[in-house]
Amino acid sequence: VFNARAEQVNLENEKKNFIKQINEDELEELVFEEVDELGNSKEERVVEEVRKFFKDKVFNTIIPRLIRLVEAPSHGEPINEYDPTSRAAEAYMNLAKEVIDRDGNE
Repeated sequence: VFNARAEQVNLENEKKNFIKQINEDELEELVFEEVDELGNSKEERVVEEVRKFFKDKVFNTIIPRLIRLVEAPSHGEPINEYDPTSRAAEAYMNLAKEVIDRDGNE
């Protein structure tokens, strides 16, 4: 049985706990890492709520949770060498571009 109210309370608690752990004044930038597919409505809502709260401090790129990304360090390689065509390698390349774009605009 899905209890929408209980789910909303749980989401609010997760958001509050996450936000409490971060000193907003010290936070410069935030990246979502090891995120499961965003087809999960609970994760989508958490991402959305965090983006609302931290606004432009959150990068657009989300690093997905993938087995290949976890395997790469055990082979002594970064993901862009271990599996350069993976979604994780692509996400890290997109993140690098975002960092460069932001640094260039400051």
